[in-house]
Amino acid sequence: METTRTPCYGSAYIFRSTLNDHPKSGFAAEAQAKIKDFDDADARAAKAAEDARRAREFEELLDRLSGNSVTVTIQNTTSHRISVSYSGATYRTISVAPFGSGSVNLPPGTYTVSASADSFGSNVRSFSATRTFVRGMDYSESFSTTKTFGYSPYGGYRFP
Repeated sequence: METTRTPCYGSAYIFRSTLNDHPKSGFAAEAQAKIKDFDDADARAAKAAEDARRAREFEELLDRLSGNSVTVTIQNTTSHRISVSYSGATYRTISVAPFGSGSVNLPPGTYTVSASADSFGSNVRSFSATRTFVRGMDYSESFSTTKTFGYSPYGGYRFP
């Protein structure tokens, strides 16, 4: 008994797999067209993402030059990659390598700052606090871990 596969639209993998398995089937031309459609859509999405990133960078530059933003420099003094998010007038997130640094530009205002270690099973508790950033100022935040001794329901390390 012959079984037929129903392609999962939205997945170029299915079309490539089917085309590789049955290069001379009646479905081959349609599969090639779908693969081209997916590749074109991927290229358009990548270009749109790059255009959006450039527009955001340009907007941030204009804000900095006009004094409408603050720069927050993040120092990671841990042995884990951390993700730091700022949620308030806008939303920004940055990933900082172990013992590395990075910066983010934000409009002045009050933000909820959240930091977490990206390492699976790292035993590092997340950090959350509220910060207010004032126009014309630059800020620096440093994230480190401290070892806790004794029983801790959250594991052995925590952000201060």
